[in-house]
Amino acid sequence: GPYFVDLHVAVGDIALAIHLYPKEEACALSGEPLGAARLRQRHLNSMQWKYLGLRREEWLQLPNTEARIDALDAIVSPYVATRRRPLEQVDAGAIALEESSG
Repeated sequence: GPYFVDLHVAVGDIALAIHLYPKEEACALSGEPLGAARLRQRHLNSMQWKYLGLRREEWLQLPNTEARIDALDAIVSPYVATRRRPLEQVDAGAIALEESSG
C-alpha cells in the first residue's frame, strides 16, 4: 500500500520524507531502522525521496514549538535552505491545533 509520512518537503528536484517512527521500529542499540521501517526507507529512496526519520518518543518529549522547529530545521537544513520567521508571525491557529493535539 501507499506510504504515509509525517512531513513532505519538496524543493526543486529534492523530495524529503520526514517520518516520526515508534521506538519499536528501530534497533535499541544502533538506532537503525528495522523491518517495515527499513522497507519504507528503501522504497522511498528508490522513488527518489530522501527518507529522514525521527523517533516519535523524542519528538513528543520536546518541550515546546520552538524546540520542534529547531529539530525540523536540523534535519532538513543539510538538504534544503531554510530560513526562520519569528514564532509570533506563525499562524496562531496552527499553534493552537498543535497544542490541543499534544
